Amino acid sequence: MRRHCARRRLSPAAVVLLLLALFLTPTPPTAAQSEEPQEAEIERTTFLPQVFYVGDRVEMRVAFRTSPGAAPRLPAESPSIAWGTLHRVRLAEVSGGWELRVAFTPYQPGTQTLPAMELGDVYLRGIDVPVPSILDADRSELAPLRDQLLLPATRMLLAAAVAVLVIIPAVWFVFFRWGRRRFRDLLTRYRDALPYRRINRSLRQLGNEMDDMSDRDFYIQLLSDFRSYLSRRMHTEAFSATTEELAGELERYIPTEEDREAVLEVFKFGDRVKFASQRASTRARSDHLEAVMRVLRHVERKRESRNRTREEKVREKRGAHSGV
Repeated sequence: MRRHCARRRLSPAAVVLLLLALFLTPTPPTAAQSEEPQEAEIERTTFLPQVFYVGDRVEMRVAFRTSPGAAPRLPAESPSIAWGTLHRVRLAEVSGGWELRVAFTPYQPGTQTLPAMELGDVYLRGIDVPVPSILDADRSELAPLRDQLLLPATRMLLAAAVAVLVIIPAVWFVFFRWGRRRFRDLLTRYRDALPYRRINRSLRQLGNEMDDMSDRDFYIQLLSDFRSYLSRRMHTEAFSATTEELAGELERYIPTEEDREAVLEVFKFGDRVKFASQRASTRARSDHLEAVMRVLRHVERKRESRNRTREEKVREKRGAHSGV
């Protein structure tokens, strides 16, 4: 007996409904469309510098590992910290993993915590930052206010300012009221004594070199020094005057006849040595040198006596005028 399978044909409307049911029924996912970020494994945390305190700028380096295929990346915005200032956040790939570098300045002592940071496929959390205090651990009260410290060289600058404002004007005033006249008198005395100091120094040197000089050279030097002295003292041209012409000038300048005769004797003897080749013993040259030096001392003493008398008269005259 044959058995016939009867087939039922679907209508077009049933086909359309079946297709719509297939499209509208959600398909169960075969794999996860998205994955949540995974927590990275922190290996070590280092600080640069290793010892720091409140207010110091510090760089913290956090080395961490990720699962294969994870790609860490910096967030669009850096987090903020309430216990300090966050300056910069960087991410660097190192051998064997990654390193997060955070630069910050802490302002609160104690153990602080960096906020959790999402770095692409991974995130970091629970990073502690120990911030020691420069104060002693057992010091809980604020220190009292201290006096202001002086800047280096402050005392020296104050002394210089006082000198400029007080001492220098006072010295300037005293100098103009009293010191200027004194200084002028000292300068006049120095200039007045200059011819004698020069010939005295020259004659002493001549005495030291006398044994090594010829008779003629000795008297040329001796008479030349004396003529130079007379030219400065008498304000006359003593170099061009003869010995006889100098005799008249010496009467005006050398008041003592004995001193004039001694000087004229030296000049006459020196002329004979220079022009007549007369010999002069060491004793004669030494006596003539001593005679000239002795006459010069007498003349200078008399000049100083006259100058002192003149100054006393001037002071008396000034005192009389100031007392009127």
